[in-house]
Amino acid sequence: MVGAALPALGQTLPLETPQPALVKLLPERIATTKMLTVAVSLGSAPDDFRDTNGEISGWEIDILRAAAQAMGCSLICADHLRHADPGLQSKRFDAAVARWVYRLCGRR
Repeated sequence: MVGAALPALGQTLPLETPQPALVKLLPERIATTKMLTVAVSLGSAPDDFRDTNGEISGWEIDILRAAAQAMGCSLICADHLRHADPGLQSKRFDAAVARWVYRLCGRR
C-alpha cells in the first residue's frame, strides 16, 4: 500500500490469509507438513537478528513469515546459513536468506 504507515518496532503484523493459488504450487513435502524451513544468517540487524527473548527476528523474517502464511505454512528459521547449500540439497531447508541473498529450493 502506498502511503500506509509502517508498524512500530515490536508491533505484531497482521496475519496473511493462505492463498489457494500459491498453496497449489507448493512441493508435496511442504504442502504435507505445512512448514517452510529457512536457513538464515543472523547478525545484521534490522535485517535478521536474535531479539531480547532469543527469537529470530527482523524485517526479512517478517517477510518470510508473511510469505509462509500466504502459502498456508508455519515458518521455521534456523541460524545455519553456512550449511545452507548442503541443507538445501538434502531438503533439510526449503530456502536460505542472507543479507539480500536468497536461494529457494536448491536453485541459485
